[in-house]
Amino acid sequence: MRPAVAVSSALATLVLAAPAQATITPTRDASAVAQAITEQMPQDSVTEARFSTIPPPPDGPPDTNPVGIGDAALTGFPTSAPQYAILSTGNATFADQPNDSIATGQDNGAISEEPTRQGVQDLVTMQIGFTVPQGMSCLRLDFRFLSEEFDEFVGAQFNDAFLAELDQSTFTVADDRSVNAANNFAFDPSGNVISVNTVRFGTVGAAGSTYDGATPRFLASTPVTPGPHSVHLSIFDQQDGDYDSAAFVDALRLDAASGAACQRGTTTIDQQAPAVTVTSPASGSTVSASPTFSGAAGTAPEDLDAITVQIVSGSQTVQQLSATRSGTSWSVQGGPLAPGTYTVQAQQADASGNVGSGTSSFTVPAPPPPPPPVLPPPVTAKAVNVQPVKGKVTVRVPGGNTVPLEEAKQIPTGSVVDTREGTVRLFSTGAGGKVQNALFFEGLFKVTQTRGSRPMTILKLTEKLARCKAGKGRKARTSARRRKRRLWGDGSGSFRTSGRRSAATVSGTKWLVEDSCAGTLTRVARGKVKVRDFKRRKTVTVRAGHSYRAR
Repeated sequence: MRPAVAVSSALATLVLAAPAQATITPTRDASAVAQAITEQMPQDSVTEARFSTIPPPPDGPPDTNPVGIGDAALTGFPTSAPQYAILSTGNATFADQPNDSIATGQDNGAISEEPTRQGVQDLVTMQIGFTVPQGMSCLRLDFRFLSEEFDEFVGAQFNDAFLAELDQSTFTVADDRSVNAANNFAFDPSGNVISVNTVRFGTVGAAGSTYDGATPRFLASTPVTPGPHSVHLSIFDQQDGDYDSAAFVDALRLDAASGAACQRGTTTIDQQAPAVTVTSPASGSTVSASPTFSGAAGTAPEDLDAITVQIVSGSQTVQQLSATRSGTSWSVQGGPLAPGTYTVQAQQADASGNVGSGTSSFTVPAPPPPPPPVLPPPVTAKAVNVQPVKGKVTVRVPGGNTVPLEEAKQIPTGSVVDTREGTVRLFSTGAGGKVQNALFFEGLFKVTQTRGSRPMTILKLTEKLARCKAGKGRKARTSARRRKRRLWGDGSGSFRTSGRRSAATVSGTKWLVEDSCAGTLTRVARGKVKVRDFKRRKTVTVRAGHSYRAR
């Protein structure tokens, strides 16, 4: 641990009274915030710390604060132990809460009245004054910008932003909502103001926080001359105070770098991708339809535990799995996969957004045909036969209880079949009374069938979904319901899977129908599907490798 460097006597000494296990302590004490991020500054070089702008506290308790001090690891911070600062457009204590809302936010009601900052809201500007000793020529700062605005408002003109300005805070906002900040040295490698439009902004760096996306961990640098200076750290909303953003800030420091070694702007702190591999299945091997995927995982301090595993057939991703690093390795159960040749790719990211990957190719052979169930034949519009294939499958007949499907049985139409944790093979009558069958998995559906010489077997998604948000700043109710429901189908015959906004009609293919707040998605892995868009009242043909979303 580095030795603590005292803040100048111009700052009040603070003993932080926080619970031993606290992660974020809200504070309006600028001295405490300065102490958390200036431990590497030369002794007695810090001369001032104050909030030149901060939203006023509420009229009564609790004082939900836009500024906090973190004292436990979160998204790669602290970079210089033991603490770091959090500046927020809403409530800093939200930062370490679970990411279970698409719109975490607190409107602090602070709207700028400056003509050159129209639309700026909930502005927090912290000013730290310091003296640069002889021999020091470069000021540096570690930070990461995180936001709930990702990815809904990428490319919009009213994004939250973070600035680090040297000596004076002179930033302005133009009529087109662009930010002009001549003194800002915390801009991304393409010269953009730090926001959700920043280069390499994505989901990886936000892991473990409440925010939906983040920048890499950036190192911001700017040349300085000996003598008195100040740095002004600002974060603000534009046009609204809804979705929160935050800047994690640490390790304000000076060194003797100059020229190319201290160029104004930002670079990523960590550029080494995790060393992740795939060792099973071995490349070129033949495996079962439900193989176990495994390999080595990166174990560097910044490497995240999450491993994303994609199973690709040709150019189409047919399955995406999630594994968790265990020691130096990872493992996850895959399948079921149709016969064919596949490539498995494992990806692991680190806290700075670097992504490592490993691959292997394998083949799933064609299985023997399933034995026909010893059951009466299906009856058009009245009964279908169902056979459990894998995992847990349950059935609820009309007016009955939900029971496990242990073996093949005949069930009446109108029954509800749950394959969210298993796979079922469904037999029904098709054109001319011929028996047809297909596999269905990962969904909860009600099965019905039309009458006539060319009956259609209809599988309607019935799982309850969370209510979609009504507008910016509103939260979906997710405590008891999911945000998505889906159903995979794989087989031949006249089948139709129906979601909230569209229905997919097939004759022989592998396809997915998925409902979410974004609409009903139909994705085709093999063959082709006719999708009926209920709202647009049109039918679209979707072929293998493509998808269609009805909104």
